[in-house]
Amino acid sequence: MKRVTRSPLLNSQALTILRSVGEEVDGRWVEGTPIILNIRGVASPSTQKELRQLPEGDRVTGAITFTTVDELFVSHGGETPGTSDIIIWKGNKYRLLSVFQWGDYGFYTSIATRMRGD
Repeated sequence: MKRVTRSPLLNSQALTILRSVGEEVDGRWVEGTPIILNIRGVASPSTQKELRQLPEGDRVTGAITFTTVDELFVSHGGETPGTSDIIIWKGNKYRLLSVFQWGDYGFYTSIATRMRGD
């Protein structure tokens, strides 16, 4: 899977990731300038089974499953807190809803939905 995810010969595609960075100031989130990452991955329509795994499954429209070698993030804390990663694919923006950790096997599967206005 790792080789497929990175190989342009095996249908992987260029993905641009907007990674949120920021901090809490006086109890409010202040967004900083996002980090831009250029990676490769495989994009496919989300299946009914994948959507059932999400609490939002009955409301999701325009869901895409992305398989990447690079780890993507939903809203996170830690040393560099931020909101969910945004993937730019085929000119549309998709916000991550869920990331399935397959890192031990060399890849990650993430479900994202198309953002309004795109």
